Amino acid sequence: MTWRNYYGLTSPVVVDTSGATDLVYDPSGTSRPTLVLFGPGAEIIGFGNSSSISTADIEAVLPTAYP
Repeated sequence: MTWRNYYGLTSPVVVDTSGATDLVYDPSGTSRPTLVLFGPGAEIIGFGNSSSISTADIEAVLPTAYP
């Protein structure tokens, strides 16, 4: 079972740890998407770029820990 399936996500999930996918869409490296981390009740927990939101931040708002 994958992380995506474990949490019942139906939208696409991309893990781009090397940044290769980002470079396809932003070859100059000047435009970065804004990430928004929502918690229960759609509370905004954090926002920024990929270095602003850590794995620990994401895991802290998940309803159950991934095995």
